[in-house]
Amino acid sequence: MIPKKLVIKDAQIGYEESLVRSPISFELSSGKIYGLTGPSGGGKSTLLKTLAGFLPPVSGFIELDGKVVFQKDRLIWGHDHIAVLAQDFQLMEKHTAFENLYHASKAGTMSSQEKEAHQWLDFLGAKGWSNSRVDRLSGGQRQRVALGRALMQNPSFLLLDEPTNQLDAHWRNELFLLVRRIAQSKNIGVLLVSHNPHELLQVCDQMSVITQERMTGFQSAQSALKKPNSLEMAKYLGYFISIPKKYFSAQHDFEHVEEVFVRKNDFVIDWEESTWTIEHTFLRFDGAFAIVKNDSFCLEMKIPTKLLNKMGEKCGLRLKSWIHF
Repeated sequence: MIPKKLVIKDAQIGYEESLVRSPISFELSSGKIYGLTGPSGGGKSTLLKTLAGFLPPVSGFIELDGKVVFQKDRLIWGHDHIAVLAQDFQLMEKHTAFENLYHASKAGTMSSQEKEAHQWLDFLGAKGWSNSRVDRLSGGQRQRVALGRALMQNPSFLLLDEPTNQLDAHWRNELFLLVRRIAQSKNIGVLLVSHNPHELLQVCDQMSVITQERMTGFQSAQSALKKPNSLEMAKYLGYFISIPKKYFSAQHDFEHVEEVFVRKNDFVIDWEESTWTIEHTFLRFDGAFAIVKNDSFCLEMKIPTKLLNKMGEKCGLRLKSWIHF
């Protein structure tokens, strides 16, 4: 039976000197794309190694469809239903693309191995260079070969560790389309790790942030942009700015809040106050904008075009919406 759920439960991960402090629990489903981001050293790659069975959890366990596969005193190196695309690709450099996939096959006969290798090369759009040695391929082409080797396991779950690091914009966009196709047409669950949260917003169904303190709950990219489920998500997305409440219009009810998180489209000019200065105004293809400053902050905000001539004037800022934690 092909597993449909990959679960990590109450697991503390890492090495003795760099543990993620709070135990981690979440569930991945086949056919969905999950994104994980966070700062360097926060535990992204460590979590992937733990899920793949390359590093035992300090506590807790990992299970597939209710069956425990990895825990502290029970570690088998890797699992057939969990494939990993490593950052360094781990290819056989002097062999062709076809040979790399052929030797990764778990099929029974030589003919079935050849057939499977050709099918995956075709699926990945790599037939054009199937007979080329991989040490002569571009970064994007090499990654497709590495991805093919991982898929030759016929996994239920695919773990991608910083897959866009060596790619230009063209190959990065191609990869995102391919990952979506893998998840949907092959019903494979994908966990994509990236230091760039904006990449995850493009392709993932759900995303989370991991730091050395804890891992946040998964939430959809759309809801993360509207209302992040944690302080870490709000900060790491980069769309939200943390500003003390004293810098906004007195009409807001901030009784129990010291700082608020806002986006640049969340505030408007308030002419009844004078805590900010309109430093600069400008037109762009997507509208009129102003740079407003005070003694501590400099913000870009969208404005009506009629305010383009207001440079140098004092104003306040009134919030249309905000979040706090």
